[in-house]
Amino acid sequence: MPAYNKVIYNGKTLIDLSGDTVDENTVLEGYTGHKADGTPFVGTFKGGSETEEIDRILTSGLTDGYKYFYDDGTIISTSQQSGMTLTKTFNKKLTQCTTVLRDQSGNELGRTVKDYTKELTIITTVDHLGRKLVKTFDKKLRNLETILYDPDGSVIAQLHKTFSKDGKSIETTVIYNE
Repeated sequence: MPAYNKVIYNGKTLIDLSGDTVDENTVLEGYTGHKADGTPFVGTFKGGSETEEIDRILTSGLTDGYKYFYDDGTIISTSQQSGMTLTKTFNKKLTQCTTVLRDQSGNELGRTVKDYTKELTIITTVDHLGRKLVKTFDKKLRNLETILYDPDGSVIAQLHKTFSKDGKSIETTVIYNE
């Protein structure tokens, strides 16, 4: 059966898919849709809780299994339950850490790259979705400015923390951009 991307009735366009940008990778798994050329597809995007779980693991690590430390600074964690492997690799100057999460078949599920300045006052993290988080500490480590950018470079949110001299209180301000 041929695919159609436009329906015109009595000279009036009723449906026009020619400008659509969706495909199987952007529609949730199991849902059907049509590409700009009219061909039907079934979505393959895992989305939702699966991507949230990938984010959590890339940020916090695996919660079960074994952890191996190597002389070159590489850390490999393996989950007994899921079979996933999390590998953290540092460059020789220890100014960059790449974290890669793989499923039990070795397929990459996600990756983050953290860059540290020499003084460790700025930490920049780029996640597997292209978002960038920049944490900037002042020299006394009493103020922290954090900015989250979307993949296009627009600011999603900002956070400012001020730590008291005695370490007993933290003042936090969060600004979400629209």
